[in-house]
Amino acid sequence: MKLDKRVERHTQSVVALRDYLRAVTSNAKEFLDNASLYEALQAQGALAKLSVQDRGIFGASLNTVKRIADKAVEGGFAALDRLRRGALEAIATEKAKSQQSNKVN
Repeated sequence: MKLDKRVERHTQSVVALRDYLRAVTSNAKEFLDNASLYEALQAQGALAKLSVQDRGIFGASLNTVKRIADKAVEGGFAALDRLRRGALEAIATEKAKSQQSNKVN
């Protein structure tokens, strides 16, 4: 029975992670100052360890995230990884924009 609760918790966490990555991609400006998020987006393993408790995201091993994502996320872990890369790119683009707007001519 304990295993079922753990699997359920991981499933909810991976789905919440997917939603979080979508939010980051669509509104990257809000996440510019979140250094821990930016670090987590750098690699799959770092993202798997990310914990954002107020959003229901809890760290897990990369293999656990892959296994759960393949069952719970449309497109599986590959889709989750595309969202990770898209979120990283969105934040990098916003950072570049804000640096350009701060330049003095």
